[in-house]
Amino acid sequence: AEIDLKPALSEEQLYDRITRDFALLANHAAQGALVKLLPASMQPVMVARWGIDPATKANQITREQKRELVRLMKHWNVPIDARGDLAHAVITSGGVSVREVDPRTMQSKKALGLYFAGEVLDVDAYTGGYNLQIAFCTAQSFANHL
Repeated sequence: AEIDLKPALSEEQLYDRITRDFALLANHAAQGALVKLLPASMQPVMVARWGIDPATKANQITREQKRELVRLMKHWNVPIDARGDLAHAVITSGGVSVREVDPRTMQSKKALGLYFAGEVLDVDAYTGGYNLQIAFCTAQSFANHL
């Protein structure tokens, strides 16, 4: 599977952002220079996959290395080796009744200005992406009507 770690930014926008961040954090090591871009737990993983020496200072990182970082962040590959069996599938059950939510906006029918999305709703589905799809679609409906 491929994940875009920065979906709100185009590749050029991400390159510009990295360039700005690295200029501000010029004397930080590569991992430390990622502080504004990635969660702390993801920083060492990114540096390892990026393939640069972790001690490299941000101001020593070349254009080509920045372009490679952009490529990694926009096309993060996660290998999927196998699928688990149903006995190990986990979902939540229960939540806010969908009868109490406007499906176009995801706004509560009981409390205006209160919105719901994803697994907070009482929607159960088989695993394998269905719950993720419900989460994405309800979040999109919610976001479109703010």
